[in-house]
Amino acid sequence: MKLVTFRNQLNTDVGILKNEYVISLSAINEWFCLVNKKNTKYKNILLSMEEIIKNSDSALPYIEKLVEYYINGNITGDKRAKDATFSFNELEILAPLDRPEKIICVGLNYLDHCIETGMEAPISPVIFSKFTNAIIGNCQAIELPINSQEVD
Repeated sequence: MKLVTFRNQLNTDVGILKNEYVISLSAINEWFCLVNKKNTKYKNILLSMEEIIKNSDSALPYIEKLVEYYINGNITGDKRAKDATFSFNELEILAPLDRPEKIICVGLNYLDHCIETGMEAPISPVIFSKFTNAIIGNCQAIELPINSQEVD
């Protein structure tokens, strides 16, 4: 299961990447609740990747159940099915988490990178951190600081 955070013309949402499509979790959850005449505790959890991760023990099995329900055609005859599915190419794919508490990186962690930088492989990992403004989504531009000429 591949989870993505995306923005469409209406809002920002979390979905499941399935082939060339993204299925909106909040949309299929809303439909599932209407059809089964019940609300779930997952309504607000499914709106944020951070909440899904925090509640992963219960949220992930529920998401699998929702997607299975959707894929098995229990929603396909409904107009909301169309509203829940988006072509990957029509969406802006965002960073999974927009403001993580920490970004911890490991540098020179594979030999090809050491060779291309002209450095020897380190004996122990090179650990460094980054700020949250280093997070970008798919195909978003990397903004260089004013004094920088290159990314790395």
